[in-house]
Amino acid sequence: MAAVRGRGRGSGTATATNASSPGGGSKALTLHQPWASLLVYGIKTAEGRNWTTNHRGKLWIHAASKQPDPDVIRSLEEQYRLLSPDEDLQFPKDYPLGALVGRVEVVDCIDQKRYQSTEENQRDPNDSEFLWLCSNPERLTLPFRMSGNQRLWNIPTNVTQGAQKALVPMTQRKHRRDSP
Repeated sequence: MAAVRGRGRGSGTATATNASSPGGGSKALTLHQPWASLLVYGIKTAEGRNWTTNHRGKLWIHAASKQPDPDVIRSLEEQYRLLSPDEDLQFPKDYPLGALVGRVEVVDCIDQKRYQSTEENQRDPNDSEFLWLCSNPERLTLPFRMSGNQRLWNIPTNVTQGAQKALVPMTQRKHRRDSP
């Protein structure tokens, strides 16, 4: 089976440095499914981009409205089953579209060369130029339908205040900050 690798999207450099912006609410990133749900379930722990970020901390994950290819979903689920040390790996029952699906914590952003030297690369292969290392995944019990945006964007505070009440922590692999 050929590994399904992450795809980089976007260009340039994001400059957010924390989980919220004055007057703009918390930061979010829109991803296609199934990658969005795999990230908030803690199955996927590195998000590949072709641009770097200074953002560290909480990041809301929004699922784009594009319908995922069922073959891609099956292939990714098979890949993660084979690569995961967790025999009880639970995949999402469905992959919501056009909705806020959860939140992760961005702990680092490293380049591909450095990522290749980590053990995480063996469990979450990704050939993107930059990898956003994520931990502490939380999924929403009820996805919140809304429009997304490209790159990092701000979610209004009133949306995140309500969504926080529906977050469920997920078990996941942790990234080691002291990786080479």
